[in-house]
Amino acid sequence: MTNSPDSKVFDLTIHTPDDVLVRGKIKSILIPSIQGPFQVLYSHAPIIAAMDNGVIKLVADNDLEWHYLVKGGIAEVHHNKVTIAVENIEKI
Repeated sequence: MTNSPDSKVFDLTIHTPDDVLVRGKIKSILIPSIQGPFQVLYSHAPIIAAMDNGVIKLVADNDLEWHYLVKGGIAEVHHNKVTIAVENIEKI
């Protein structure tokens, strides 16, 4: 993914207890939380959220999309970094 100075991308890491599955720069992410899905963009306010079963949607700065099915987990957003810890994840 390209990262020009004007792009509004941020860091993402998704991991399970066994491995880091996704690491990179993205433009947006849709996270299924237990209080409802929420979208994270550049400069999002800090948040820690319990995740519900559902689909994570990632959008790269070149507008390519990836979808992952997750079963619960925790998402943390802080200083343009998103860290997600899940027990189980599957690319769909």
